[in-house]
Amino acid sequence: MNYNLEALSEQHHRLGVLGGTFNPIHLGHIAMAQAATQTLGLNHVLFIPTGRPPHKPRQIFSAEHRYAMTLLATAPYAHFDVSRMEIDRGGVSYTADTLEELRKLYVQKVYFIIGADAMQDILSWKSPELVLSRCILCVCARKGVDESTLDNLVRLARSKYNSKIAVIEMDADISSTRVRDCIELDMPIDHLLPAEVSNYIRKHGLYKSDGYDLKGAQKIIGASLSDKRWRHTLGVVGEAVKLAERYGANRRKAYAAALFHDCAKEIEPERKRALCKAWNLQIDSVMDEQIGLTHGLLSAEIARREFAVDDPEILNAICCHTTGAEQMSLLDKILLIADLTELSRKGVDPHHREDLRAAAMDNLDKAIVMALKIKIEFTLQQKRTVHPVSLKALEYAENKFITKGDTKDGV
Repeated sequence: MNYNLEALSEQHHRLGVLGGTFNPIHLGHIAMAQAATQTLGLNHVLFIPTGRPPHKPRQIFSAEHRYAMTLLATAPYAHFDVSRMEIDRGGVSYTADTLEELRKLYVQKVYFIIGADAMQDILSWKSPELVLSRCILCVCARKGVDESTLDNLVRLARSKYNSKIAVIEMDADISSTRVRDCIELDMPIDHLLPAEVSNYIRKHGLYKSDGYDLKGAQKIIGASLSDKRWRHTLGVVGEAVKLAERYGANRRKAYAAALFHDCAKEIEPERKRALCKAWNLQIDSVMDEQIGLTHGLLSAEIARREFAVDDPEILNAICCHTTGAEQMSLLDKILLIADLTELSRKGVDPHHREDLRAAAMDNLDKAIVMALKIKIEFTLQQKRTVHPVSLKALEYAENKFITKGDTKDGV
């Protein structure tokens, strides 16, 4: 809505202003505006999407997308409006400049609405003395911020800048980060966003680094596996995402690799052999003898053929999780270790598993040495031939990460 600010000024005497990247706007933002309206008797709330924020958050989408989503979210509320002033102004968006622009247009009180988390940073914003002198600050206290910390910040701002601050309580505990995380991992979002915003995000494929339908794949894979294997798969997904978070890897790739890693595990041996031949997958004598080892190759091929997964990093991680490899990527290591540390995993001594879990959170490269030793020991216990690739992988890892202590190749 591109309305006339001066006309709005004449009509409404107590104006609330809610700024932010709105990346994306969510029900928590709406709850903040509603709480401020009801508690402070605001006549209107003006939502102002940031043009270019001073500190660019992870995966921020274009101002036009964020503006469109904000329009959709606020449309059902007669007392909400959206301004393009920061978008159209260009350059980096600073709250002090926006409040000065509003001050020139409005003679009535302006209530600037922020979350309690933003209160922790406001004194480090550009020209905090101007921000706090040009508005009445409305702080919405939500979960995650210590009450005593908030009280101290409010007391400091009042004493240092003689600012007027109102603190109101609200129940909503939603953040844009949480929404983006859910979208990235194909988790439900409809309870976090207005329906129109959810539909907009799906239509434009926002907040995903690829076009994979992992939610749909999850349903299909879950239905094709036994309950026991599916529980293991979901456990590996959880472990892989946790390790990705720990080491700064792409969590969506970790999720995808773990989701597909065992999708061919339960295919009958002769069917595995036939598929390897039909799909021209080269297998050596050890894999020919132990056809179950091909499930990594087959799972990657199924992900590519049936689910359009074309990311080489994901596919390679799926391929090598059975044997390891000499020069493993971060994602390769994460999936191999996640597969061994998943709690329902059979064939791993519980004490070894716990030692490996602890090591993986401390040093992934040393953990991969432990993981390869566990795989090799288990193979020997089963009186099977250890794949030469596993032996070479262990030798490489020991020389690089243990003997030399060089961790540049990993984390």
